[in-house]
Amino acid sequence: MGSQLPNIPSANPETYYGAAEMLANRVAEQNTAAGMLSKGVSSLASYIDFLYQANRIANSGWPDEAKDAAFFLLLASKLGGDIYGLNYIAQSGLDLVEDAVRVLDHYNLIPELQEEFPGLLYQSDTGDISFPWNPDGVPLPELPPEDIPANPVYPTGEPIPEIKPNTNLPQGTGDDIQKDGKASPLVLDLDGNGIDLASVDGHGAVYWDIDQDSLSEASGWISGNDGLLAIDLNHDGIINDHGELFGNETTDGFSVLAAYDSNQDGVIDLNDTQFNDLIVWVDANSNGISETNELFSLTALGISSINLNANLVDYDIAGNHITHESSFTMNGQTHTIVDAWFSYDNMNTIYTGDYTFDARVLGLPSLRGYGNLPDLFISMSMDETLLNMVSQIGTANTTTLLDPAFDLQGRLEAILFRWAGVENVDPASRGAYIDARQLEFLEAYTGNDFIQSNGSSPDPNAGTAAALIQTYDNLFEYFMGQVLFQTDASIFFGDQASFNYYIGEIENSTIDFLHIMPSQETTVDSTEVNDAYLYLTPQSSDITINELGGTDSLLVSSVLASDIRLEYYRSSYDLKIHIGSQTIVVNDHFRSDYNQNNSYDYRQLENIILDDGTKIDLINNITFTGTSASETIYGTNSGNDTLIGLAGNDTLNGYGGDDTYIFGLNFGSDKINEGVNQGQDTIRFIDGIALEDTRMWVDSTNGGDLHIKLLATGDEVVIDGFTSGGGPTTIPQRIEQIVFEGNTLDPNDDVILDLTQGLYLNDTDDAHTVAGSVLNDTLYGNGGNDYLYGLDGNDILCGGTGNDKLYGSTGDDTYIFAVGFGTDTLDEKVGEGTDTIKFVGGISPDDIRLWVDSTNSGDLHIKLLSTGDQINIDGYTSGGGPTTIPQRIEQIVFEGDAQDPNDDVIWDLTQGLYLNDTDDAHTVAGSVLNDTLYGNGGNDYIYGLDGNDTLFGGSGVDKLYGGTGSDTFSFEASSAFTSVDTVQDFKLSENDKLDISELLSGYDPLTNVITDFVRITDSGTSSILSVDADGGANNFVQIATLLSITGLTDEVALEASGTLITVQV
Repeated sequence: MGSQLPNIPSANPETYYGAAEMLANRVAEQNTAAGMLSKGVSSLASYIDFLYQANRIANSGWPDEAKDAAFFLLLASKLGGDIYGLNYIAQSGLDLVEDAVRVLDHYNLIPELQEEFPGLLYQSDTGDISFPWNPDGVPLPELPPEDIPANPVYPTGEPIPEIKPNTNLPQGTGDDIQKDGKASPLVLDLDGNGIDLASVDGHGAVYWDIDQDSLSEASGWISGNDGLLAIDLNHDGIINDHGELFGNETTDGFSVLAAYDSNQDGVIDLNDTQFNDLIVWVDANSNGISETNELFSLTALGISSINLNANLVDYDIAGNHITHESSFTMNGQTHTIVDAWFSYDNMNTIYTGDYTFDARVLGLPSLRGYGNLPDLFISMSMDETLLNMVSQIGTANTTTLLDPAFDLQGRLEAILFRWAGVENVDPASRGAYIDARQLEFLEAYTGNDFIQSNGSSPDPNAGTAAALIQTYDNLFEYFMGQVLFQTDASIFFGDQASFNYYIGEIENSTIDFLHIMPSQETTVDSTEVNDAYLYLTPQSSDITINELGGTDSLLVSSVLASDIRLEYYRSSYDLKIHIGSQTIVVNDHFRSDYNQNNSYDYRQLENIILDDGTKIDLINNITFTGTSASETIYGTNSGNDTLIGLAGNDTLNGYGGDDTYIFGLNFGSDKINEGVNQGQDTIRFIDGIALEDTRMWVDSTNGGDLHIKLLATGDEVVIDGFTSGGGPTTIPQRIEQIVFEGNTLDPNDDVILDLTQGLYLNDTDDAHTVAGSVLNDTLYGNGGNDYLYGLDGNDILCGGTGNDKLYGSTGDDTYIFAVGFGTDTLDEKVGEGTDTIKFVGGISPDDIRLWVDSTNSGDLHIKLLSTGDQINIDGYTSGGGPTTIPQRIEQIVFEGDAQDPNDDVIWDLTQGLYLNDTDDAHTVAGSVLNDTLYGNGGNDYIYGLDGNDTLFGGSGVDKLYGGTGSDTFSFEASSAFTSVDTVQDFKLSENDKLDISELLSGYDPLTNVITDFVRITDSGTSSILSVDADGGANNFVQIATLLSITGLTDEVALEASGTLITVQV
């Protein structure tokens, strides 16, 4: 066991950075391959654990060589399986892993490493070493290099625009010279089966520094067992770049090799002085890196001569042009040697020069370099100013980044110019049509200098400049997307997105192409993939987006969702997005919705994403908001929209879908248009508006509109034509519910009126005609002389103050009446349900008087004695006479304790009427049932009609008609002796009775004789009924005349038969 590793606390970031920097530098010093592998450090910014373990290794006390080895294994463990994705350097990376294991094993540190750094590597009981990312153990298998991407891509998959000659863009980067250029080495057919080459676009291509500028270009390459003729000019044991091969971009390899024909005999052999300096590089693993076991002298391969007298040829192998062909002798056999002009991509490059990695770049945005540009993290490591510029972006939060005052666009452009070394270029130095800094950035990025198509001018003309500017703008948006993803703004790209530093691509992103909306642009054309529009700078004119497909988003910062207003511009199917004074127009966004045709879906913008992660759906559940002006607001044909008019007198058109209309204080007078059966629609009141703060009515005489009015402010919602096209039956098919928002944090606190169960209409104090629906409605007339129509359903009608007319129609209707309600008239037809008049507010039976006036339209009158308030049941006995009374109003209820319905007093009129007349002279009629009729004061006409009725004449000279049935004519002590009533139709045959029991308080049938108290005498054709109240038989007073009947003089017999009732029961 080695010494115990110190436990370094994790609170000292400077120590961690030092360890990381040491790691990067030491790995970079190994060789070029290791230097490339060290680029993976930049992807470890979020791995604090890596920094901590690196710190512990740095302080371990191990030998430096062992520390280097442990650092490298730590790096490999963090890269994990990604080591396989390093393409051309993969095998060298694996070789370094093997070397690191051998070093640690030499110092007997593997057991300690395994114990102190669990999971870094595993050693079995048999001594085999394996890794979590390579369980097969060491040695690792040789990996075939993967295809090198020949054309870099945007972070979302959109190719960098091909620059073609027919657009007069920079020459040498389009199809005219295939992949930028060609350079010549000499290739030897060592295996005798023909020359094998790899295409620059395919398997086996490598990065190779053709022009010796520390930038290796993607290049065609040798394949199979063929070799490159080379010379180690600096004697460092490796082939560094194309300068140590034969041939270049302008001169064929045979011409260069001819300089080594010292005897000028046209043959390279032992007779030439530098024959032994020539070597053959067999890149067995096709990684573009010369290794000791790949370099052979000519003699070692048995090559004795090379013929310089090459024949001119013209053919291609895998896209690499062959111009010269000759032969060489190997082991006595003749083989082919060719001058192969490898196709290379001067834009697809990697930096292979020396630099010192600066650990401060960890966690900062980096960009994949192309052309003449190293990766940005490499340039930052070599340029303190550039590092600071990137740091200002990398450390800012999303709100700051997208704040116009931060000027993200300006900062990023300054970074790009600094990166390319063009920041001090005079913007006007490349002509009048383009910013020279932008053009020279393109030149650096593509690795090609621009020359106008006439071949003489480096300055583009107007047309070419426009195309170049568009290319630059595309690149700028490409870099903006990559930079933003590596900042706090990564939230815009989705939870599954990750950045591939090697190829410079954001993978698994919800965004394929990022558009920036700078102030000078008014129209933005999308792609057919997933576009994102980054809104940075407000501008005076509208911005128009032309959508072409994909799932697309507008990215907005420093704005609340409530600050964004959406508008459906229905005349052209456009979506208008209002952000403050800025308007963004999405052309044809709603065309698919309007035409109900999904073939137009590609024109839609799907989302707005805010920097707090809020996502506003622009396809489903859209909120359309108005302004303080009076305007028309449209919803979609099928979406579940929310429409908010705000102040002003607005018209809101919801159309199909489950729409919600928001209404608050000071919203003005809004009109809502909703068709029948166009979804489950809701009116929602906010700002603390409660049910009792509103008045509602359906005015069937004025367009059938539903009115909802706020008492405090007079604001009003009108559902236009609410009952048109189907009448009141359509009410719940237009607006299905009304919600009064309670506690916004608790939806259960809302008050919900479910109009599908019936309307709740609470009218103002103005006179209105209020109509219900076919459901169970509640209608309050409140003040004013209103007309209330319940229509179908079991309705509740309450006229309120004023002289109202109430029409219950079919259903079991209830009419509410209280003190101060004035004179209400009820219209109920026969057989239209079981209907009720309900008295509230403490009104008892003793407080009212009732009568049916058969001489005045047959109305039923119910009057409150204390106030004179009255109910008239209009035409109560018309169309069927008194027989229809219980078929119109079936019961009268006097509410007792409101909390206890059992405390109510209920008169069941289906068992007979109870009419208690006023003191005025009336004609009072009963029904066909067993009625009780009180005339009270006044000279009344009282008709019992059918049924076994009880008639009380009361004071005044009354005429009592019992009608058919066994009727009882009752006389009260308070009024019987003041006037003489006439019983018009007393019949023994119908078992009629005379009840005088209340008048005979001193009569005892066991001790008294009835004739001392009662005398009935004949008077021609009638009988006279007289009573002596004290039974003295000397003071009889006439109380009634019984018309058209005689023979009732036997009072004893009448008492015995029950015809004469003398004792109260």
